[in-house]
Amino acid sequence: MNEKAYIDILTEELIPAMGCTEPIALAYAAAKAREVLGELPTKVCVGASGSIIKNVKSVIVPNTNHLKGIEAAVAAGIIAGMADKELEVIADISKDKIEKISEFLSNDCIEVYCIEDGCTFEIELKVEGNNGTAYIRIANYHTNIVEIKKIIKISTANITSTLITPAFFIFFFSTSFFSSSVIFFFITSTPITKNIYM
Repeated sequence: MNEKAYIDILTEELIPAMGCTEPIALAYAAAKAREVLGELPTKVCVGASGSIIKNVKSVIVPNTNHLKGIEAAVAAGIIAGMADKELEVIADISKDKIEKISEFLSNDCIEVYCIEDGCTFEIELKVEGNNGTAYIRIANYHTNIVEIKKIIKISTANITSTLITPAFFIFFFSTSFFSSSVIFFFITSTPITKNIYM
């Protein structure tokens, strides 16, 4: 193995991190999910492999005023995380953000479950908001995002009659009693769901 190969391995493996890497990886996934969602989520589902759950449940999450566990790591990522900093995602958290993290945790909106048959290191995180859902999956190592998915909810109630979409059924009726045609628009009440795969 030549010198360049060794340098490449070290570059890949030696990544700056703030604190224990398992909770930081959870915070990173949460920050990325919030970024993709584009709003503060109202519900969060977190899946993690058994080794991550074991290592994180009693670990203090950095810069959170001694909060512990998976829920705290995820809340920190959602409220104060900067996904572009990867494993330094919560290296810089202000005092008011710490208070907001505690407030978010008090809503009891984070559900945690164990991924039984996944990779040795795996995180999947789904966040739901008023306008849609975002999903992030990390596998094999801490910053390796292998799947990003977003689902947008669009309500037909907000679409005006001047727009034509698949939700419109148009019936055209002509009659000799009128000089102009009469057009009827029927709008379904079913919301449109648009999947965006990134």
